[in-house]
Amino acid sequence: MLKYLNMESFQNVFDSISNVFEKTSGCGLGADSLTMLTPDFTVLSERLQLTKNEALLFSVIINLNYREVVVEQSTLIDYFKCTPTRVYALAADLETLCKKGILRKVKSNSDKTPLLHGIGYMVEESYASGLGGENRPNQRRRGKRYSNQLQMISDIYKAITLAGKGKIDTQRMFRFLKRIMQKGKNLPVAKLINSLRLADVDILFFAYLLWENLTGESSTNAKILSDRIFDDTSDMRVNFYMSFVSQTNTLCKAGLLAKADAPAYEEAEFKFSVKAVKMLKDVGIEIPYEHSEKFTVIRSGEIVRKSLFLNSEDQNNLMLFEKAVSGEKFNTISEGFRQKGLPSGVVALFHGFPGTGKTESVLQIAAASGRDIMKVDISQARSKWYGSSERIVKSIFAEYHEYSTLCDRTPILLFNEADAILSSRNTGDMSSAQKAENNIQNIILEELENFDGIFIATTNLLKNIDSAFDRRFLFKVLFTKPTLEVRSKIWQDKFSELNREECLELAAGYELTGGQIDNVYRKSQISALVNGTRVSVQSVKEYCEQERNTRAEGRTGKIGFLKSAG
Repeated sequence: MLKYLNMESFQNVFDSISNVFEKTSGCGLGADSLTMLTPDFTVLSERLQLTKNEALLFSVIINLNYREVVVEQSTLIDYFKCTPTRVYALAADLETLCKKGILRKVKSNSDKTPLLHGIGYMVEESYASGLGGENRPNQRRRGKRYSNQLQMISDIYKAITLAGKGKIDTQRMFRFLKRIMQKGKNLPVAKLINSLRLADVDILFFAYLLWENLTGESSTNAKILSDRIFDDTSDMRVNFYMSFVSQTNTLCKAGLLAKADAPAYEEAEFKFSVKAVKMLKDVGIEIPYEHSEKFTVIRSGEIVRKSLFLNSEDQNNLMLFEKAVSGEKFNTISEGFRQKGLPSGVVALFHGFPGTGKTESVLQIAAASGRDIMKVDISQARSKWYGSSERIVKSIFAEYHEYSTLCDRTPILLFNEADAILSSRNTGDMSSAQKAENNIQNIILEELENFDGIFIATTNLLKNIDSAFDRRFLFKVLFTKPTLEVRSKIWQDKFSELNREECLELAAGYELTGGQIDNVYRKSQISALVNGTRVSVQSVKEYCEQERNTRAEGRTGKIGFLKSAG
């Protein structure tokens, strides 16, 4: 066993190690080249209780390790510039150094001949620490406590990375983990991890995924990580990976992980569940919630505030709904409904002519009430539902409720352009596609029956709505085409370049919706920028004609889902 050295001995030993390393580079391991190092070998023999060959190997390997080199037999051949047989003659000395606890074997990633490759050597950290003086071991044993929990997670991640590169073996990595967790035991994240009573390998996965999230990646593949953690021949590697495939892993059963959106062949791609995200937030670590591709999440703070110009009757109808979901009033209303045994959610249908402000109203209500929006475009998503409609539709509502738990205020679930799912259900002899449509509608009806939250659907075709849906909507807000007065206000709001009389002229001459006027504005701005001209009434009128003609042409044909609803 190595005795810790005083400062004088420490200096002598390191001087000798340096001399041996420097003077044996390219020496060919000839007898003459080693004879001149006899004084240094004597120091190492007396101080470290090593034979000449052991001192030679130790001096070279510890220096190469400091350069982050895992030393294989081929590494020694290259370093000494000698024949392979000279290094083979030292194999017994390498084995003795391992038995003494001075070296340890690590796996090699080399794909070359196993005669020269496959096993690497590194100096044991505990042995190297003993070379540093009488006070160093006590300092090392005590260690410095972590004051930054992100640094603690980073160090666990680095240990896994080193294992993946073959620089430390699996057991060494687990020892690193225990040391890190001990040093950080008073940190909130360490207390959280310890409270979960996870096995060491699950702690590694948890910490690895956490660091990935903090650095921009939202998910981790269990197979890739298990390959990094375990040696290639370890049965634990396969068992750990399969526990994720079957979702019997402790992290999965505890509800801390969720399957990530990934190709079918990526069966073990996982992300943090909403439960885990909340738990981490409670200990001061905020990571972004990675929603599925079925949604577009619109943050309330990112919504551009705009003025809404609606006909007075439409505005009055909208006002009651807007007040119902504002601030704390929604919570009061929901709690009152619960106490009376009624559905606690607010479910609304915004219907009316295209371009009259249905979707924009949802955005402005969300911005005013500080609520995020989880938006589902049904017309785009419906084609993906056939064959797995029940699972996917249910997952939409389930994920909404999960996301709600992360938000300070209940978010809005928006089914935009929901014409396709609100129309009357198919009857009689049905194709498989029609049966799937009915199945989708039945599931949505069931979810809305006792919906907890804020749900809004927008549609252009109220006359085709199924009567079962009609009963589910507490609010039905009609958006009509703007009157002359409202159109004039929209023109004035959009076109600061035009005076009041010019805006009134455009409003009187073109019976356009707010959405169409918005298109005219955008085209006018593009034209002015591209051509270097000013916006004029004449150019605006040309774009108005285009919008009016486009709308007229749109009424003569049937496109997409309008065909089945017409």
